[in-house]
Amino acid sequence: MDSQPFLRAIRAKPEDDLPRLIYADALEESGASERAEFIRVQVALANTAEHDPQFRVLEDREHELLGKHEETWIGRPDSWAQEWTWHRGFIDEVIFSEFRFARTCHRLRDEVVTRLEMTEQSGFRSPLKRDPDPIWDALRELTVHDLCNSERIGERLSSQKCKVTSLRGINIRRPSDFVQLSRFGEIRHHLKSLDVDFYNADMTETREATQDLIEIFDSGLLEHLHLQGCELDGRQLRNLLTSTATKSLKSLSVPYDPLGPDAVQAFVQCTAKLNRLNINGTPLAAFSLDRLLHTRSLQSLTQLNMDGTGSARTNLEVIAESSFWKTAERLSVRNGTVSASTFEPLTRAAGSAKLRHLELGNNYLRTEGVLFMCEAEWAKSLTFLSLYRNYLDDQSCEALVGSGQFAGLRTLLLSGNNANLPGSGNEMITDRGVFAICRSNMTSLRMLTLSGLAITDDAVMKIFDEAPFTLSSLTLEGTNVTPDLISFIAKHPKLKRLNHLDLSQNRQLAGNAFRPLAESEYLSPLGELDIRGTNYSPEMYPALYQRVGQRLTT
Repeated sequence: MDSQPFLRAIRAKPEDDLPRLIYADALEESGASERAEFIRVQVALANTAEHDPQFRVLEDREHELLGKHEETWIGRPDSWAQEWTWHRGFIDEVIFSEFRFARTCHRLRDEVVTRLEMTEQSGFRSPLKRDPDPIWDALRELTVHDLCNSERIGERLSSQKCKVTSLRGINIRRPSDFVQLSRFGEIRHHLKSLDVDFYNADMTETREATQDLIEIFDSGLLEHLHLQGCELDGRQLRNLLTSTATKSLKSLSVPYDPLGPDAVQAFVQCTAKLNRLNINGTPLAAFSLDRLLHTRSLQSLTQLNMDGTGSARTNLEVIAESSFWKTAERLSVRNGTVSASTFEPLTRAAGSAKLRHLELGNNYLRTEGVLFMCEAEWAKSLTFLSLYRNYLDDQSCEALVGSGQFAGLRTLLLSGNNANLPGSGNEMITDRGVFAICRSNMTSLRMLTLSGLAITDDAVMKIFDEAPFTLSSLTLEGTNVTPDLISFIAKHPKLKRLNHLDLSQNRQLAGNAFRPLAESEYLSPLGELDIRGTNYSPEMYPALYQRVGQRLTT
């Protein structure tokens, strides 16, 4: 079967599921039933909510098909790419190094790449001198790291030969690249997403590059704007949000910029209706949240990130009384001073039935704060809960389990709740807390982080043997696990489902302790394995690399 006509149709409309499903039918008729099923499963997965029970069934089948057939479909990926992601039946995102891109991007002729990251300028240059490759046809988002020595890069990207007029998003890491891009209207006038991160750039270059933001992006198509390290002040933000460039904006991210209370006026005058806002580490969140959340431009807000903004008591009271809390889908308040008493107003407010994602890591909740959360009406809708470094103990875990509120959780982050936290009253999670989680009703749990906890091998064994959930990601960094546990995990069928296993910083894992994993029939070729900071012997690296390739971190 000639697949190219089908692939051209998919690349022409990569957001449309129908061409993909038509191709799946054609593959089925030609005898490629496994790839056909994989496309159908991933398309269904993309259209199924995480809290839907069917999501887990689809997810497991996706893993099974990919683990069995990935190498057959595309060869050994780590021989030509740094990272790759499958989505809706095809490789969707790829990260290439300079050496590999020019020589191996032809491997993707049967895939539909919409997101491409180039790690080196010279690798970006070489393939563009040749005839266009299908990798460009469906491209929607491009990340560039170093284009400053390539004066004609914008011209190349703009050319019809490269077929990137469909480009809708670009991520830039150097001020000089940003200035360079601004010269080429054919690209910039089509963009819907711009991600700029100048966090480590020279301050003078940054100011020069970003002073003309409005003039550079004046099409009015921008829907997502991320500006980190751009040193924006209130005046610049007001000019930006009141311009035609941002009239369609839905998502704004301005973390760690020096935005004081005067920046509220930018949102007062903004005509766009934002549904996502990231003001991490800004004075704006610390002193003006009440005024901010009452502006007209934020009345449709569903996602708010305000990590490290201080003034916890005032801020959480403001959120609890705001219209945002009635429609919230995601809230992140990490790295702050949130204690049980400051958290209580949020738990007493009815909140949103659509709240799925709550990040409270690196605060001071303690068991008292967890008890408040267990009574919250909105708790039962959560699928993601981050509670790392919060002075929790075994009673905290037992409260979570006993409430029955968290049956829908897919991700639970508990790392760092140990007696080493400054000011800890010997609060820590031990085996007892993990045993409680293993007796829970959290049947949907997929990701669990236990790094730095005072647990033994017995607690981890319990997770594999008795827990009502099957994990796809388990983090055990710095938990003093022993070689006996490695032997146990290697023989356990649940290892096959793990996409990520972090065993780093466990110094007892010395010599050939990882050999059982290298020889395990259950170690998935999809499994990311982290063994940094262990004392493994030199022969262990090739043995493990043979099994998981570049998914091995050492």
